Amino acid sequence: MLGDAIAFPKAREGWLRTIAVGGLLFVTSVFVLPLLFLLGYSVRVIRTGVAGETTPPTFEKWGDLLVSGLKLFTIQLIYAIVALFSLTFSALCLALLRPELAQAAQTDAQTPEAVSNMQFSAPELTVVLVAYLLLFLIAYVSLAATARFAEEDRFKAAFEFRTVVRTALTSEFFVGFVLFLAVGLVLGTVGIMLSWMIVGLFLIFYTYVVASYLIGRGYGNANKTDNPQTARSGT
Repeated sequence: MLGDAIAFPKAREGWLRTIAVGGLLFVTSVFVLPLLFLLGYSVRVIRTGVAGETTPPTFEKWGDLLVSGLKLFTIQLIYAIVALFSLTFSALCLALLRPELAQAAQTDAQTPEAVSNMQFSAPELTVVLVAYLLLFLIAYVSLAATARFAEEDRFKAAFEFRTVVRTALTSEFFVGFVLFLAVGLVLGTVGIMLSWMIVGLFLIFYTYVVASYLIGRGYGNANKTDNPQTARSGT
C-alpha cells in the first residue's frame, strides 16, 4: 500500500502538470478559494484510494472541486469545534482542581516557566492525559469521517458515527493512518526543509496527495466495498 501511495501522484500521463497546479494552489492556500480547491482535490484523491485505484485524478470540473472543498472544510470545522469544546471542558476541570492556574491565566502573575514547574496531582495529570487523548481520537475519527464523505459524496455521511467509528476501529484503517503519519513526517519534513526552494513547495503538495491516498486506501481496505459509486475518481 505504501509503495502504491508514493507512486500514485506520478501514475498518470501529464502528472507534472497536476503537481504544478497543485503546488501553485498550495502556495496560495492562505486565500480561501485556492484552499477550497485543494480540499476538493483531496476528496477526489481519497475517493480514488477508497476504490483501490492507482490513477490520480486531475484538476478539472473546478466547480465540483469547489463544492467538495467547501463541504470538506465545513466537516473539518465541525470536528474542530468538537475538539475545542473538549479542550475547553478539560481546561475548566483542571482549573477547578488547581484554581491558581486560572488565577495565573487571568492576572498573568506567574510566568509560563513557573506554571510548567508546578507539581500536578494524579487527578490533574489524568485530566491532562484525557484531554490529549480526546484530541487525538477526534482527529483520528475525523479522518475516517472525511473518507466516508468522499466515498458517499454526501455531507451527512461524515456524521454517520456508527459507520465512521466502526471503520476507525479496524486494523486496516489504523495501518493507513500510521502510514499517513509516517509519510507526513518524513516527506513533509523534507518538503519544509526545502521550502526555501520552489521544489520544496511542490514536494509538500506531493506529500499531501500521498497522505490523502493512504487514508482512502485504509478506509477502502477496512470496508472492502464494491460500491460502484466509490470507483469515481473525479476525472
